[in-house]
Amino acid sequence: MTWKFSTEQDQHMDCRRSFQKTCPESSKYGSRIEKKLCVGDPIVGEVTTPPTSALDPWSDKSVRKDQLADPEIKPIIEFKESSDEKPTWQDIAPFHPTTKRYWALWGSLHPKIGVL
Repeated sequence: MTWKFSTEQDQHMDCRRSFQKTCPESSKYGSRIEKKLCVGDPIVGEVTTPPTSALDPWSDKSVRKDQLADPEIKPIIEFKESSDEKPTWQDIAPFHPTTKRYWALWGSLHPKIGVL
């Protein structure tokens, strides 16, 4: 996706068009006001966005990769993917307290496309 901003000349022409509707160009007053109103910093630039999810940190692949790298979430994902049954406390007991908290929320956790 690309956005292009107007150049100084475009801004000036827009200003002139709107101003000419109210003040004739030949009047001294019109000329002074036009100069005053049409002066400003030009907005020039271009913004481009890289294609799709190549750099998207919130893509499903990126989130899954990060979750599997997290030692507190990874065991829950592995248990969820291997069985629909909630693991026993003995299975969870050796893990981090955060993993145990996820275990307590077992029924509320619904992985979609490999993301918890």
